[in-house]
Amino acid sequence: MQAQLENDLKEKRPSFCSAPGCKHQITEAEVQQLFGKNSKEMIDYDEVLLKKELAKLPVVGCPTPGCKNFVEITDPNVPTKCTCTCGASFCSMCRKNYHYGRTSCQESLVIEGDWMRWNLTGRTAYRKQLDLDSKKIADFENEGKRVAQRNEELKSRYQELLQDEQWKEQNCHACPHCGRPIQKLDGCDSMVCGSDYHGGNVQNGCGQRFAWSTSKQYKSQGLPSGPEEEKLKSNKPPLPVSKQHHGEWLNCDGCNKNIVGLRFMCIHCASFNLCEECEYKVDHKHVFKVLGEIDKEKPPEPPQSVSPLSALFSKIRLRSTDKT
Repeated sequence: MQAQLENDLKEKRPSFCSAPGCKHQITEAEVQQLFGKNSKEMIDYDEVLLKKELAKLPVVGCPTPGCKNFVEITDPNVPTKCTCTCGASFCSMCRKNYHYGRTSCQESLVIEGDWMRWNLTGRTAYRKQLDLDSKKIADFENEGKRVAQRNEELKSRYQELLQDEQWKEQNCHACPHCGRPIQKLDGCDSMVCGSDYHGGNVQNGCGQRFAWSTSKQYKSQGLPSGPEEEKLKSNKPPLPVSKQHHGEWLNCDGCNKNIVGLRFMCIHCASFNLCEECEYKVDHKHVFKVLGEIDKEKPPEPPQSVSPLSALFSKIRLRSTDKT
């Protein structure tokens, strides 16, 4: 019977009387009588009894290697933050580091893969894209300045032409043959379109003769309402992620400044966020969710389970301590 009991305890299962037809389950007093109060077998017996009792309760075993503690939970179907007396914190469902940020166990695995890819290639690719985006914006701004300067030159030239036409209307007559403006500086009433009457000072004109006194005052044919301005050939590039602001409430836990650009949210901490300038500088071993979109909602507090262990498990710890 003693050999059977030792084997059952070693396998962490209840032990029954070996007599044919007997259904008596070996009690704590009988195990203590056979092996002693502080024996290894008594500890094994308590663990078997604990396992039986825990099967009736919503509890989760601590995943820490070497830790045999259990944490009671309220609802086994809801991811709950469990805090073990050994100091470990874990998710009640996947038994990995608890994942905040409204992420399920499956989502946390996806985020973990994304974070690994970010560290391997994503960060470098993002930095290259930032350089390309910055160049596009700089090129667009430079083109905008060139177009603005060109349009200012066109406006200035238009004003000069407008003033020139106004001066001609006040000081010139129109050639009765071709309509060109003619200015009379001095001399007699006889005029030649395009040169001085007696030759010289040749300019554009039809060459016809006319009398100044019989010609009409020059009247401008009019100018367009304004110069035809040059337009930008390309549309304004979209605002890059690196310029987006995540709200006044959200500061980087590295530099304590408002987060602008990518937001790195630790899924294993209740509230720990880094900006894209600090995420690779701060030594933080957890997994981060990389967020480019604006999220101004503060994450809700997760359910927690910090219930004390049963008196039975406390007795096991006590026996283990007494034995050492």
